Amino acid sequence: MNNDSKNLPQNLPDVIYSDFFLSLNSRIAIWDKFMSLSENLKGNFL
Repeated sequence: MNNDSKNLPQNLPDVIYSDFFLSLNSRIAIWDKFMSLSENLKGNFL
């Protein structure tokens, strides 16, 4: 139990870091999809 709590602070930044990049990547992917979708809609309507 003691060993686990000692390792936690070292692993925490890694977890936060990867989590941040994971959400950032999915946001960019969603934004990309949204932009191409709106471009398609614009092309269809104009």
